[in-house]
Amino acid sequence: MKEQLFCQDDKGGNRLFMRVFIDDETNEKVSANIHLKLKGEDKTRLIGNYYFHEKTIYLKRSSEKHYYRATNSYGFNYLVINDPYLDIKWIVAEIDGIKYKFPKSMVDEYGTYLQFKQQGFELQRFLKFGLIKNYKVDEK
Repeated sequence: MKEQLFCQDDKGGNRLFMRVFIDDETNEKVSANIHLKLKGEDKTRLIGNYYFHEKTIYLKRSSEKHYYRATNSYGFNYLVINDPYLDIKWIVAEIDGIKYKFPKSMVDEYGTYLQFKQQGFELQRFLKFGLIKNYKVDEK
């Protein structure tokens, strides 16, 4: 498996890292690990994992850390979900251990832009949990 590393900075000085894994034999992109380095922090954060054949990004969220109570919503990194290289069609968000799979188009259609620049966070689109909860994945 070969690897390629891509980086992209936003206007606030935050940096996205995407490590893409490519099949040696077919030269096809298989998956990518996506990390975020906020300007004011020393460490990087894993945002999620993307699978090219599924056009799906997998994310983990904790209500304690990621739930925005003022709008009853969860945020999704704007640069990642709109990256043309990824062409994301589906989002699988595991929230507090429960999986939800919904079309990325929901974020485009119903998401609200918010950016907490003072706290050093990147631009995000927030989607109300009331919409997300309708897409719970039944795991058997």
